[in-house]
Amino acid sequence: MKSFIQKGLILMLFCIATETIAQVKKTASPAKTTKKNTAPAVTKSIAIELLRANAEQASRLVSNELKAMGVQIESIDEDLVYDTPKNGEKRGKLLETRTMLKCSHKIQVDVLANPNDQVQAVNWYLNDVPKEGFLAIEKILGYKKWQALGSNLYLNNNLIAEVEEMGSTGDDETKLTYSINLSKTEYFVLPIRTKVFNTDSLTVHHNPEEAGQSVVQFLNGLGMKFLYKTLNTIIPNYESKGISNVYGYTTTYMFEEGTSVAVTCNKYQQLAGIFFQFTDPLVHNKIKKWFKLSNWNDEGEGNNEGDVVYSKNNLKCVNNDIDKDIRVTITPYVTDIATRFHNTSPIDATSLVSFYLNMEKPFLKKFLTENYVTLVNVNWPGRNMTYNASAYPYDFYFKSPADSLCYVSYEYQLSDTWSRIIYFSTGDKAYYEEMKTNLLKNAEDPKSKVIVNYSDKQFEKSRMYYITIFSKEKDIENKRKKQEALVAQQLREKAEAEEKARLKAQKDAQTSADIQKVGDILIQGLQQINRRKGSN
Repeated sequence: MKSFIQKGLILMLFCIATETIAQVKKTASPAKTTKKNTAPAVTKSIAIELLRANAEQASRLVSNELKAMGVQIESIDEDLVYDTPKNGEKRGKLLETRTMLKCSHKIQVDVLANPNDQVQAVNWYLNDVPKEGFLAIEKILGYKKWQALGSNLYLNNNLIAEVEEMGSTGDDETKLTYSINLSKTEYFVLPIRTKVFNTDSLTVHHNPEEAGQSVVQFLNGLGMKFLYKTLNTIIPNYESKGISNVYGYTTTYMFEEGTSVAVTCNKYQQLAGIFFQFTDPLVHNKIKKWFKLSNWNDEGEGNNEGDVVYSKNNLKCVNNDIDKDIRVTITPYVTDIATRFHNTSPIDATSLVSFYLNMEKPFLKKFLTENYVTLVNVNWPGRNMTYNASAYPYDFYFKSPADSLCYVSYEYQLSDTWSRIIYFSTGDKAYYEEMKTNLLKNAEDPKSKVIVNYSDKQFEKSRMYYITIFSKEKDIENKRKKQEALVAQQLREKAEAEEKARLKAQKDAQTSADIQKVGDILIQGLQQINRRKGSN
């Protein structure tokens, strides 16, 4: 089964932005009573007010209602979500403001507003609360009076409420965790001329809106009634406290029988995925058969229990019979280098090192292929890249913050004389300085596993600044081996010198003995000559 976090992500992508088409108005006649001048009881319903307010008004309304229940706001956090910067901008345009009201009793309410300060969604998170506490908040919100599309989905014109009970997270099983997501729908009319939904022609360059239209037409043709389309929901990517950048977008198309389709795109509005979610196993099986997954490449099991992964060209399809979903991911073709490079993001100093040190090579190879440009040759003067299937897979390329070409090589052929593990280069001077500063700072940590060298001069040919990173462990090992080799060499040289001296001394002694022997022979000869002279 999916982890709690993964389910939470699916909830964010699938549930936050579901919304409505029909309003059910009920008029209740007050019961007859003998008492006079008694006004009929009025039940508060603030869900509609929240979704028609601005962020401050909605926050104040939430505060007042919770205070009446004995719940206090303890702190408020605000997160600003920005678009991707364009044309050298330091910061992109503001897309969304998220006001997070953190309350007592483990309650949190997030108010999401667009740049015009109009509330788009209000998400309630009730953690470990008794059933009566959930029912009290449900009563105040008043969505139970709306049209019920299921046990947890309610519609009111262009408003929607989706409720999920997520079980107990503690020892007390009487206290449960709930989410209540209030949001809006978007007006949708299926064009007369709509492209046919066909996986053979899906690319990242498909218009996400047209892809959604094709899916609606496809499922309508299979007898499924379309209900509504959610607003385009922003998926944020946390950058620093109070600041996030857009990571992508998702729009959900809701159908009867609990079928939904989320069409996602990346931060550049390129089509990234189409995710089918079902509650009816028969409907799931019907769509699965349409995909003809037996004609795709079987890639084995996925990350979640029940996942079976298939691939075809630029598509990956994950089918899960347990969770009853089909997830299609669309990526650029490997030869579409321009799009692959356009979609890359700068790497930070910590990730640059940790990817190498912490990822297994097969996983790292796949990760680099999916997130950066790999398998290319580069003409450095012209910065031109051409596809090369046989290129070293651990060389990868990406954009700097100023859209300059960056290059990294992860090296594994280490030896007794070679301890460099990472080579980083960029033509972006500001990015180079930032990378250098952070790498040197991290390397000062006694627990650091790397040594950093750099050059503040560009290579003339490539016009790139470079930083080289060495394995501290391998460098120490190489230095130790070098020292041991030096000591061994010194010992050898000493032994050789001693042996040479011994041999010389031995030779000198032998020479001296030979001279003495010759001298003795000469003396003996002279003595014999002298004796002969005396006898004559």
